[in-house]
Amino acid sequence: MKLARLYLHNGKWNGKQLISATWIANIREKKTENEKWWGYTAGWWLDTSFEDDFLASTDFFSAGYKGQCLYINPDNNLIILRQGKNRGGINWSSSIGQLARIMTTKDSTEMVYPTSNDFVGSYSHGKDTLVVSHHKNVWTMHLKSENTTKRVINLQLYSKLSLYNHGKRIKLLFKIQSNKIIGLYYDDYSPNPVFYGKNVF
Repeated sequence: MKLARLYLHNGKWNGKQLISATWIANIREKKTENEKWWGYTAGWWLDTSFEDDFLASTDFFSAGYKGQCLYINPDNNLIILRQGKNRGGINWSSSIGQLARIMTTKDSTEMVYPTSNDFVGSYSHGKDTLVVSHHKNVWTMHLKSENTTKRVINLQLYSKLSLYNHGKRIKLLFKIQSNKIIGLYYDDYSPNPVFYGKNVF
């Protein structure tokens, strides 16, 4: 917990700067234009749940053995420590992020999300098309690209605004505006996630 407090307060402890504030700011920043994946840096994970755009959230966490998790949310001055064993296949990084938002939301109207059925539809990036479908609790992604053959991949919910396939290392991160989905980021753990705008017919 002391380590979390140190990072929460930008490296200061009892008024003394023990860790560079610039160092901590760099850890919290999600960089999509470099040689590494945006969701991990210097021992900290950045791929928590998010509200509208994954690039806008500033919370982060460290992950330990069997689901132990130390979560830090600077915007709300919040630390959550999860201890115990990981049972039931729960994604604790996403779940703790969602818990933090429930705990810090004063007005319940702020927590309005599109329903998961709103994920369904066609999305485009240039000449590439990505189609998300949902049937009998199974999410499927159909990707048609100029550079690759057609890919069909099953996914599952990761958070209120994302789907993923752990084995394929693929996430779809949905972006909302005025409580409506306007597109998604296709994230395959490469440095630059690709944005697909939602097609409106």
